[in-house]
Amino acid sequence: MALKKRERTDTLDNAFKFDDEESVKSMSASSLGSSPSTSSGSDTDSGSNSASTTSPSLTSNSVSSAFKFEEEETVLSLSYERVSISAEYLLKNTKIRPKIAIICGSGLAGLADLLEDADIFPYADIPHFPVSTVTGHKSRMLFGVYENIEVLVMQGRFHAYEGYPLGQCAMPVRVMKLIGIKNLIVTNAAGGLNPKFRAGDVMLLKDHINMPGFTGMHPLRGPNDGRFGGRFFALNDCYDKEYRIMAKKNPSEHG
Repeated sequence: MALKKRERTDTLDNAFKFDDEESVKSMSASSLGSSPSTSSGSDTDSGSNSASTTSPSLTSNSVSSAFKFEEEETVLSLSYERVSISAEYLLKNTKIRPKIAIICGSGLAGLADLLEDADIFPYADIPHFPVSTVTGHKSRMLFGVYENIEVLVMQGRFHAYEGYPLGQCAMPVRVMKLIGIKNLIVTNAAGGLNPKFRAGDVMLLKDHINMPGFTGMHPLRGPNDGRFGGRFFALNDCYDKEYRIMAKKNPSEHG
Protein backbone atom coordinates (compact mmCIF):
# COMPACT_ATOMS: atom_id res chain seq x y z
CA MET A 1 0.00 0.00 0.00
CA ALA A 2 1.22 3.48 -0.77
CA LEU A 3 1.84 5.74 2.22
CA LYS A 4 2.58 9.43 2.18
CA LYS A 5 6.09 10.28 3.30
CA ARG A 6 6.09 12.52 6.32
CA GLU A 7 8.67 14.97 7.54
CA ARG A 8 10.30 13.91 10.79
CA THR A 9 10.08 16.62 13.42
CA ASP A 10 11.23 14.55 16.34
CA THR A 11 13.76 16.51 18.38
CA LEU A 12 15.31 13.31 19.73
CA ASP A 13 17.63 13.24 16.71
CA ASN A 14 18.84 16.71 17.67
CA ALA A 15 19.52 15.48 21.20
CA PHE A 16 21.68 12.63 19.93
CA LYS A 17 23.50 14.96 17.53
CA PHE A 18 24.15 17.50 20.26
CA ASP A 19 25.30 14.78 22.64
CA ASP A 20 27.66 13.27 20.07
CA GLU A 21 29.10 16.64 19.07
CA GLU A 22 29.72 17.62 22.67
CA SER A 23 31.27 14.22 23.45
CA VAL A 24 33.64 14.53 20.49
CA LYS A 25 34.47 18.11 21.44
CA SER A 26 35.17 17.20 25.07
CA MET A 27 37.57 14.44 23.97
CA SER A 28 39.43 16.56 21.40
CA ALA A 29 43.12 17.30 21.91
CA SER A 30 42.55 21.02 22.38
CA SER A 31 39.87 20.45 25.04
CA LEU A 32 42.20 18.13 26.93
CA GLY A 33 44.82 20.87 26.99
CA SER A 34 47.44 19.33 24.72
CA SER A 35 47.29 22.30 22.32
CA PRO A 36 46.95 25.40 24.49
CA SER A 37 46.32 28.71 22.84
CA THR A 38 48.82 31.51 23.43
CA SER A 39 48.16 35.22 23.20
CA SER A 40 50.84 37.91 23.45
CA GLY A 41 50.76 41.66 23.56
CA SER A 42 53.18 44.60 24.06
CA ASP A 43 53.03 47.41 26.52
CA THR A 44 54.70 50.26 24.65
CA ASP A 45 54.67 52.56 27.68
CA SER A 46 56.64 50.25 29.93
CA GLY A 47 58.54 48.57 27.15
CA SER A 48 57.75 45.18 28.55
CA ASN A 49 56.10 42.25 26.80
CA SER A 50 53.57 40.03 28.48
CA ALA A 51 52.37 36.60 27.37
CA SER A 52 49.53 34.53 28.76
CA THR A 53 48.85 30.88 28.14
CA THR A 54 45.30 29.57 28.61
CA SER A 55 43.89 26.06 28.27
CA PRO A 56 40.32 25.77 27.00
CA SER A 57 37.99 24.46 29.67
CA LEU A 58 36.40 21.06 29.28
CA THR A 59 32.80 21.29 28.19
CA SER A 60 31.47 19.43 31.21
CA ASN A 61 28.52 21.76 31.63
CA SER A 62 27.56 21.39 27.99
CA VAL A 63 27.86 17.61 28.15
CA SER A 64 25.76 17.51 31.32
CA SER A 65 23.16 19.64 29.56
CA ALA A 66 23.22 17.23 26.62
CA PHE A 67 22.63 14.23 28.88
CA LYS A 68 19.84 16.04 30.71
CA PHE A 69 18.24 17.02 27.40
CA GLU A 70 18.58 13.45 26.14
CA GLU A 71 16.90 12.03 29.26
CA GLU A 72 14.06 14.53 28.99
CA GLU A 73 13.57 13.66 25.33
CA THR A 74 13.65 9.93 26.11
CA VAL A 75 10.91 10.32 28.72
CA LEU A 76 8.89 12.36 26.23
CA SER A 77 9.39 9.84 23.40
CA LEU A 78 8.16 7.01 25.65
CA SER A 79 5.09 8.85 26.88
CA TYR A 80 1.79 7.04 26.48
CA GLU A 81 0.44 9.87 24.35
CA ARG A 82 3.33 9.81 21.87
CA VAL A 83 3.45 6.00 21.64
CA SER A 84 -0.33 6.05 21.06
CA ILE A 85 0.20 8.28 18.03
CA SER A 86 2.57 5.70 16.53
CA ALA A 87 0.12 2.85 17.20
CA GLU A 88 -2.90 4.75 15.91
CA TYR A 89 -1.08 5.59 12.67
CA LEU A 90 -0.38 1.91 12.03
CA LEU A 91 -3.88 0.71 12.92
CA LYS A 92 -5.42 3.39 10.74
CA ASN A 93 -3.45 2.29 7.69
CA THR A 94 -3.91 -1.49 7.84
CA LYS A 95 -6.88 -3.79 8.33
CA ILE A 96 -4.70 -6.54 9.77
CA ARG A 97 -4.99 -7.00 13.54
CA PRO A 98 -2.20 -9.37 14.60
CA LYS A 99 -1.77 -10.91 18.05
CA ILE A 100 1.74 -12.21 17.28
CA ALA A 101 4.82 -10.10 16.52
CA ILE A 102 8.29 -11.14 15.37
CA ILE A 103 11.41 -8.97 15.65
CA CYS A 104 13.90 -10.14 13.03
CA GLY A 105 17.56 -10.19 13.97
CA SER A 106 20.51 -9.94 11.59
CA GLY A 107 20.24 -12.50 8.80
CA LEU A 108 16.58 -13.29 9.46
CA ALA A 109 14.96 -10.38 7.64
CA GLY A 110 13.90 -12.86 4.95
CA LEU A 111 11.12 -14.04 7.26
CA ALA A 112 9.14 -11.04 6.10
CA ASP A 113 9.21 -12.35 2.52
CA LEU A 114 7.00 -15.24 3.64
CA LEU A 115 4.11 -12.92 4.51
CA GLU A 116 1.11 -12.69 2.21
CA ASP A 117 -0.82 -9.48 1.46
CA ALA A 118 1.65 -7.47 3.53
CA ASP A 119 1.18 -3.81 4.40
CA ILE A 120 4.64 -2.25 4.65
CA PHE A 121 5.55 0.73 6.84
CA PRO A 122 9.06 2.23 6.65
CA TYR A 123 10.05 3.33 10.15
CA ALA A 124 10.66 6.85 8.85
CA ASP A 125 6.95 7.10 8.00
CA ILE A 126 5.73 6.09 11.47
CA PRO A 127 5.26 9.13 13.73
CA HIS A 128 7.82 9.36 16.56
CA PHE A 129 9.38 6.01 15.61
CA PRO A 130 13.18 5.47 15.67
CA VAL A 131 15.06 4.49 12.51
CA SER A 132 17.57 1.63 12.29
CA THR A 133 21.00 2.63 11.00
CA VAL A 134 22.64 -0.82 10.97
CA THR A 135 23.61 -2.42 7.66
CA GLY A 136 21.31 -5.32 6.86
CA HIS A 137 18.39 -3.92 8.86
CA LYS A 138 15.73 -2.77 6.40
CA SER A 139 14.11 -0.45 8.92
CA ARG A 140 10.48 -1.26 8.23
CA MET A 141 7.43 -2.88 9.83
CA LEU A 142 5.13 -5.30 8.03
CA PHE A 143 1.60 -6.46 8.77
CA GLY A 144 0.78 -9.64 6.88
CA VAL A 145 -0.54 -13.19 6.92
CA TYR A 146 1.55 -16.34 7.40
CA GLU A 147 -0.21 -19.70 7.11
CA ASN A 148 -3.57 -18.05 7.79
CA ILE A 149 -2.25 -16.26 10.89
CA GLU A 150 -2.02 -12.48 11.03
CA VAL A 151 1.50 -11.42 12.04
CA LEU A 152 3.46 -8.22 12.65
CA VAL A 153 7.12 -8.38 11.61
CA MET A 154 9.87 -5.86 12.37
CA GLN A 155 12.76 -5.82 9.90
CA GLY A 156 15.46 -4.04 11.84
CA ARG A 157 15.75 -3.06 15.47
CA PHE A 158 17.53 -0.34 17.41
CA HIS A 159 20.71 -0.58 19.47
CA ALA A 160 22.38 1.42 22.20
CA TYR A 161 25.58 1.54 20.14
CA GLU A 162 23.69 3.52 17.50
CA GLY A 163 23.21 6.26 20.08
CA TYR A 164 19.72 5.32 21.22
CA PRO A 165 18.95 5.17 24.96
CA LEU A 166 17.83 1.70 26.08
CA GLY A 167 14.28 2.91 26.64
CA GLN A 168 14.12 4.10 23.05
CA CYS A 169 15.45 0.73 21.85
CA ALA A 170 12.50 -0.96 23.57
CA MET A 171 9.94 1.64 22.47
CA PRO A 172 8.55 -0.53 19.58
CA VAL A 173 7.38 -3.10 22.14
CA ARG A 174 5.24 -0.43 23.77
CA VAL A 175 3.77 0.36 20.36
CA MET A 176 3.03 -3.36 19.90
CA LYS A 177 1.16 -3.47 23.20
CA LEU A 178 -1.13 -0.65 22.09
CA ILE A 179 -1.65 -2.35 18.72
CA GLY A 180 -2.91 -5.46 20.52
CA ILE A 181 0.08 -7.82 20.35
CA LYS A 182 -0.12 -10.61 22.95
CA ASN A 183 2.85 -12.78 21.95
CA LEU A 184 6.32 -11.59 20.92
CA ILE A 185 9.10 -13.63 19.30
CA VAL A 186 12.51 -11.92 19.33
CA THR A 187 15.44 -13.21 17.27
CA ASN A 188 19.05 -12.11 17.02
CA ALA A 189 22.42 -13.23 15.69
CA ALA A 190 24.88 -13.98 18.50
CA GLY A 191 28.25 -15.51 19.19
CA GLY A 192 28.96 -18.27 21.68
CA LEU A 193 31.85 -19.73 23.65
CA ASN A 194 30.68 -23.33 23.44
CA PRO A 195 32.98 -25.06 20.89
CA LYS A 196 30.11 -27.35 19.90
CA PHE A 197 28.15 -24.42 18.48
CA ARG A 198 28.35 -23.89 14.71
CA ALA A 199 27.43 -20.88 12.60
CA GLY A 200 23.73 -21.08 11.77
CA ASP A 201 22.77 -23.20 14.79
CA VAL A 202 19.43 -22.27 16.36
CA MET A 203 19.48 -21.62 20.09
CA LEU A 204 16.60 -21.03 22.48
CA LEU A 205 17.01 -18.60 25.37
CA LYS A 206 15.48 -19.46 28.72
CA ASP A 207 17.12 -16.72 30.77
CA HIS A 208 19.68 -13.92 30.60
CA ILE A 209 21.81 -11.74 32.85
CA ASN A 210 21.32 -8.01 32.32
CA MET A 211 24.94 -6.89 32.65
CA PRO A 212 24.26 -3.21 31.79
CA GLY A 213 21.65 -3.26 34.54
CA PHE A 214 24.45 -3.51 37.11
CA THR A 215 25.39 0.06 36.18
CA GLY A 216 21.84 1.39 36.22
CA MET A 217 21.28 1.08 32.47
CA HIS A 218 17.80 -0.37 32.00
CA PRO A 219 15.01 0.08 29.42
CA LEU A 220 12.49 0.72 32.22
CA ARG A 221 14.52 3.50 33.81
CA GLY A 222 12.59 6.72 34.33
CA PRO A 223 8.98 7.56 35.20
CA ASN A 224 6.55 4.64 34.99
CA ASP A 225 3.15 4.98 33.32
CA GLY A 226 0.74 2.38 34.69
CA ARG A 227 -1.10 2.27 31.37
CA PHE A 228 1.86 0.31 30.00
CA GLY A 229 2.09 -1.98 33.04
CA GLY A 230 3.49 -2.15 36.54
CA ARG A 231 6.86 -0.80 37.60
CA PHE A 232 8.06 -4.19 38.87
CA PHE A 233 7.22 -7.56 37.35
CA ALA A 234 8.55 -11.10 37.57
CA LEU A 235 11.31 -12.11 35.17
CA ASN A 236 11.86 -15.64 36.46
CA ASP A 237 10.13 -17.04 33.38
CA CYS A 238 10.23 -14.14 30.92
CA TYR A 239 11.01 -16.50 28.01
CA ASP A 240 7.75 -18.40 27.60
CA LYS A 241 8.19 -22.04 28.62
CA GLU A 242 5.30 -23.24 26.45
CA TYR A 243 6.88 -21.68 23.36
CA ARG A 244 10.24 -23.25 24.17
CA ILE A 245 8.69 -26.69 24.53
CA MET A 246 6.84 -26.20 21.25
CA ALA A 247 10.05 -25.20 19.46
CA LYS A 248 11.89 -28.29 20.72
CA LYS A 249 9.11 -30.73 19.91
CA ASN A 250 9.82 -31.36 16.24
CA PRO A 251 12.23 -28.83 14.72
CA SER A 252 12.67 -31.05 11.63
CA GLU A 253 9.18 -30.05 10.50
CA HIS A 254 10.46 -26.50 10.07
CA GLY A 255 13.62 -27.43 8.16
